[in-house]
Amino acid sequence: MGSDATPRHVGPDRFQWEVTGRWTSGVTGARYPNRVRLTAPALQGSGTRTLSLEPLLDAQEIVDPLGGVAYWEGACRVRDESGRVVGRAYLELAGYIGRLRDKFR
Repeated sequence: MGSDATPRHVGPDRFQWEVTGRWTSGVTGARYPNRVRLTAPALQGSGTRTLSLEPLLDAQEIVDPLGGVAYWEGACRVRDESGRVVGRAYLELAGYIGRLRDKFR
């Protein structure tokens, strides 16, 4: 949103997703990129803003005992460029063990 609350459309080519850490499940062996740095256009003015997501705890994998689908979803802190906590996020990561498409045939 712009400062006057008008929507601002930004294409995917203006965002960067950089993995800064991974967690490996002791249950499934899946390796999830659960620490990331996001770079996106600044909300106001020009330039970019970089935010880091860090999980409140690493072990937030969910495993479906019936269908065998496993995914990681969990609460994260959001830190700004200086490392200060500026928000909270919820990150969901699927498709890191096997192919989900094969599970739903």
